[in-house]
Amino acid sequence: QILLNTIMLEPGRWDSPKSVTIPLIRLLPNMKRAGFNELEVWGYHLWNMNEEEISSLIEELKLRNIVVPSIGSYLTEQGDSEKGDILNVAKKYFYLCERLESKRLRIFYGSREFEESSQEYLQFIDKIFEEIFKMGEDKGIRVMPEMHGGTVIGSIEGLKRILERWGKNPNFGVVYQPYEFKTESALEALDVALGHIQSVHLQNRDDGHFVALAEGDIDYRQILRKLAISGYDGSFVVEFTGGVSSSVKDFDYRDVLCSAAKDKEWIESTWRKVNE
Repeated sequence: QILLNTIMLEPGRWDSPKSVTIPLIRLLPNMKRAGFNELEVWGYHLWNMNEEEISSLIEELKLRNIVVPSIGSYLTEQGDSEKGDILNVAKKYFYLCERLESKRLRIFYGSREFEESSQEYLQFIDKIFEEIFKMGEDKGIRVMPEMHGGTVIGSIEGLKRILERWGKNPNFGVVYQPYEFKTESALEALDVALGHIQSVHLQNRDDGHFVALAEGDIDYRQILRKLAISGYDGSFVVEFTGGVSSSVKDFDYRDVLCSAAKDKEWIESTWRKVNE
């Protein structure tokens, strides 16, 4: 299962406040032509939609036979760090999951690095996510913290802590993403996360620029080989690819989708080889 993450198709993804320059519904025909029938939708693509727009999107998804197994959310970033606000943001994302029939919600676990977090902050975040995991369990939606810098699990030590705390929760799963664009450290983090990974985010860089998965600083063949040996049977998500830019003027989503389609073919081919 190889999903396209729609974040790559929005050049304003890192603006503050976040902006959507190309409505998701307009991108669907090109995604379909690029060979992607399954999406992980970037939360901000949905966040400001009204009910009519959501209904139109759902209708268009069904028309094109595209499904959304996963939605990416930013609970602590959007919730102003107050417990009630964060839970309200979570409730809206669960509602969006239900509307789009998505069974997985990707989250950021807090908005501080583990090493920079006080015990008080860690307890605060744990308490919030205890409620969020329960919400997901009640709705049949798996909650998946992403291994991402700037969060409590933005390092191996933070990851070990969350696995010890939530690893036996049946509704918990990790989104594996290398912390650094270095093969050795990516493999080290993978060793810790194995057995808890529900989704793998794929992106590669060369000298700080997004490139095709086969061409960057991380040797993803080694990553995929280790996943295959472990018996991994979860999803892969192409998050970024060659041609991705944060400049609206220089951005061409057609070129990005062409690159993503080539990455998808490379993943399929490499996955077959490492499973032989």
